[in-house]
Amino acid sequence: MLDMLINFERSAVNLSPVVLLSLGIVAVAIGLVSWLAGMALRKLFLFVTGAIAGAIVGFYFVGRKTISAAGLAALFAVLAAFLDKLFVTLLAAALAVTIAISIMAWHYDFQTYVEPATEKISAPLNETQTLQFLQTSLVDLVGHVEDVYRNTPNNYWLIIPVLIAVFIAAGIFCWNLICAWLWAAAGTIITFAGMISLLLYKGSTPISTILNNGNYYAAVFTAMMALGTIVQLLLFHHIKTKEPKAITKPDNSKEQPQQQGWRGL
Repeated sequence: MLDMLINFERSAVNLSPVVLLSLGIVAVAIGLVSWLAGMALRKLFLFVTGAIAGAIVGFYFVGRKTISAAGLAALFAVLAAFLDKLFVTLLAAALAVTIAISIMAWHYDFQTYVEPATEKISAPLNETQTLQFLQTSLVDLVGHVEDVYRNTPNNYWLIIPVLIAVFIAAGIFCWNLICAWLWAAAGTIITFAGMISLLLYKGSTPISTILNNGNYYAAVFTAMMALGTIVQLLLFHHIKTKEPKAITKPDNSKEQPQQQGWRGL
């Protein structure tokens, strides 16, 4: 994974500046909004996230057809928006597992890391080619994480079911905390990615800097997640999921007026 990241950084000088700049600005804007106000906008974020997840499932797992992807995207988007408590819990658990797997893959690569000798690309790419290169790089990165999964001892992966159980339990008993953490963590990750894209556009080497100062940036990352979680809990702790209103029965406890007979009794 580390050699892929370094190769990507070295290849960035040949990527389209328009793509790097546009993706960086959009990612930073979305990341900061999610980091500070994700709880308030959770319906919108869940709708978009559900649509993306449904499209991926429909395209890659249901026959690679546009119709199936569009149908599942619409279905997942509606379900995510209305079943927000369930989807927030599942997304938080999935994000925690993703972070844990990435950390383990990072640790595994540090033990076998060899400095790459050549750049991945050597000719300038246009906007379309740059997007294709980014997609290919992401697929390669996911494939490498899967290889790490196969080569890692089983006892290391016991943390995954533990994380899932913890987050599901937390989603049941302290949902506001899980919701705040989810959007703060997602916002931190997206903001970091956007800043890396902007720094690559400026010709800097942010990935190498992070690799050489891993402990420092891990502390910054953790502090941003914690700060975002606290801020959202303070600002939006009153937000609750909609609950069905209780059906009120008419009050029959009041005495009915007595009917008087023809004698007035």
